Amino acid sequence: MRSIAPLSVAVAALLASPAATQDFPASMEQAALAAWLPRNTDIDPRTIVSTGGGRVIAVVRRGEGAVKGQQRVTVRTEVVTRQAAEQSGALSETQDLTVDCSGRRVKAGQMWSFSQRNLQGTTKSQNGWTEWAPVQQGTTLARIADAACRPGATAAAARPAAPMRPAPDPLASAAFGAPPTMGAPRPAPATASVAPPETVRSEPLPEPAPPPPPPPPVVVAQAPPPPPPPPKPAATLQNLAQIGAAGSPQGAQAMLDALRAAHPDWVGERPTTIEATAVGGQTFHRALIGGFADAGEVQAFCRQVVVSGGGCVVRLR
Repeated sequence: MRSIAPLSVAVAALLASPAATQDFPASMEQAALAAWLPRNTDIDPRTIVSTGGGRVIAVVRRGEGAVKGQQRVTVRTEVVTRQAAEQSGALSETQDLTVDCSGRRVKAGQMWSFSQRNLQGTTKSQNGWTEWAPVQQGTTLARIADAACRPGATAAAARPAAPMRPAPDPLASAAFGAPPTMGAPRPAPATASVAPPETVRSEPLPEPAPPPPPPPPVVVAQAPPPPPPPPKPAATLQNLAQIGAAGSPQGAQAMLDALRAAHPDWVGERPTTIEATAVGGQTFHRALIGGFADAGEVQAFCRQVVVSGGGCVVRLR
């Protein structure tokens, strides 16, 4: 019983949400966020790189990494919708990332989550990853990498070019100088009779030589097509990503629907399932996503979810 009680308390604390007493923007529209952020957070709007998934994500610090071509950045997140706050159990988060600009890949340090805004209140942490993860185009991670690697992001705008001067028109400028010199008039033709021209006999021109025949076509031997790649193992529900847990099947389904709506390029048409499990005398419902071919694919998926501010646990069966 001693091992079950602390686990029950930990699960209850994880599922508890600080959203009940918090103020949230009226919507995710730019005008609503612009009015709400200065009153409730210390994030500079100029550092924001993403406003998706119920979160405002900003790159608040940037510096050279230990290796040339790498950048170290600190990412700040404020949760701005009640649904996202209830799912994550946090209102603000921070995490340090190392970005390999030439290789378009990222490592992540530990992520810290806070129960109050502006990194205040009780904290919990989640491990990052020490292996390089590729950056997929169009994701929040790609926008963070772009902000870290963009050279001269704060440089002043380029000086405008001097206006072009039109080249002088020689006909127009001639009107301001001396008029062009005209030659003397030609004498009138003589009126003496002119002998008729001599008749010239025309000879037929020789027929042109026929063109040479075209060269025979060159036949280039083509290499046989490469063998098809071996088929990937079939995606099953044995490799699963758990993105959260709720006290009811409806709550777990809401988590799955929210992630699919926020990141359709990640979830796509992957199959989902809800699994009930008993912990400390209570029943919780896990929100699970499948359709991964192997353990490496589900681990890469969980990294993307964690970087975007969510929670994800790999479950291999």
